[in-house]
Amino acid sequence: MNHTKVLKRAWHIIWRYRALWVFGFILALTAGGGGGGGSNWAQYSLGGEDFSGRGLRLERIPPNIGSILLAIGIGLACLTVIVIIVAVIARYVAATALIRMVDHHEETGQKRSIRQGFRMG
Repeated sequence: MNHTKVLKRAWHIIWRYRALWVFGFILALTAGGGGGGGSNWAQYSLGGEDFSGRGLRLERIPPNIGSILLAIGIGLACLTVIVIIVAVIARYVAATALIRMVDHHEETGQKRSIRQGFRMG
């Protein structure tokens, strides 16, 4: 197998077939690895400072703050789940569209549009 020839052919297809760029971009956004940026919260401790005389008055906090924070938390959790589901679907559609579009191009020499790529995905 001539690896140089395969890479040249792949570069030629990618450079000339611009519809593949959209699916590659979607795939790059959704198939990220993610890194573990460790954090050390211990260094940000309050150090025992007294805030009682600096305008922090607990009687101004609304009594229903717990239910408000709970509603915000549930809303953010639902939004996160929806974004994750959409990202997973977009990842698999983009990967399948890339594979099928390149395969079709290799067999027939015809290029598909982005809309047709989504249908193939």
